[in-house]
Amino acid sequence: MSQLNALSTQGDSYTYQAADGQWVFLNRARPHFLSHLPLSGAFCLVELALPPAGLPPEALASFADELAAREKR
Repeated sequence: MSQLNALSTQGDSYTYQAADGQWVFLNRARPHFLSHLPLSGAFCLVELALPPAGLPPEALASFADELAAREKR
């Protein structure tokens, strides 16, 4: 694994690229959204490529109330 950068003002965030080309991000701070996972547990983050129009209206219909509340915030 080769280190690509270690440019952080606090020195706690590192970006690496594994031999197979995958990105590896190391950060000493534990994000709140991961607090339910064990400290040594493995997890994957994925990025979805949604069509430009987004989701069809029928898919969003069941979340209409929550989406409206989020728009107000």
